[in-house]
Amino acid sequence: MILTVVLTIITTALITIGAMNYWSKQTESNQAPAENVLQQETDIKDTDLESIPMLSEDKEESSNTQSTANETQVVESTEQDNQDESSSISEELNLISYENKTLSISFHYPENWGEITQEEDGTDHIALSIFKKPIVLLAADNGGESIARGAYWGDMAESIVSQDYIDNLCNVKNEAESCQIKSNQYGIKYAKVVEEVIKFGEPTIETNYYIFNSKSEFRGLIISTERLVTVDIDNLEDKLQSLVDSFKFI
Repeated sequence: MILTVVLTIITTALITIGAMNYWSKQTESNQAPAENVLQQETDIKDTDLESIPMLSEDKEESSNTQSTANETQVVESTEQDNQDESSSISEELNLISYENKTLSISFHYPENWGEITQEEDGTDHIALSIFKKPIVLLAADNGGESIARGAYWGDMAESIVSQDYIDNLCNVKNEAESCQIKSNQYGIKYAKVVEEVIKFGEPTIETNYYIFNSKSEFRGLIISTERLVTVDIDNLEDKLQSLVDSFKFI
């Protein structure tokens, strides 16, 4: 009887211990995946947090590098274009210098326009012509009595009596296609007017540069495309603008 009781107690204890071990292993097994999942999520988040700034920095650096490369390319292209344009203009124009002490002026003009000749109407008006023809480039007037010449644009020079006249000319020329008050590289202020003028009953469009000459009794100066358009001149407007930009008093 005693032996039976002891065996029963031992058997019960072994079964209990076995059941507890089995339950403990099951519990650990069930908890492990959850812990692993949590650890994996933590690792992924840590990885993301570490990698995102790096990707952002890489993209920004790549973008800045590309932007710098593009800017460099644009600058180099612009510089090359300017050099090519400057070289082309210099070769095309082949400028020479002209000086007139009576009018106290000087400027540069294309050599292939020929020698500039001076024509006078008494003492009141001077015209500068090119191409060995009466192709008047510039008209100067001292405000004296002019010879009646009908539609001659140069007679408008007698109206230029002061710098104020130039400064306010665009108010007078309010029907012109365009009117600008500008200054050239030597600080000479002038009015550039693109206007329609009636010539012998026919309207024509011409570009006129109005200048007040404070250095000479021939105070009114006009440079015009009016006669030049009768000659085949490439880029006439650009060449005449270049002449005006080089204009100075001496």
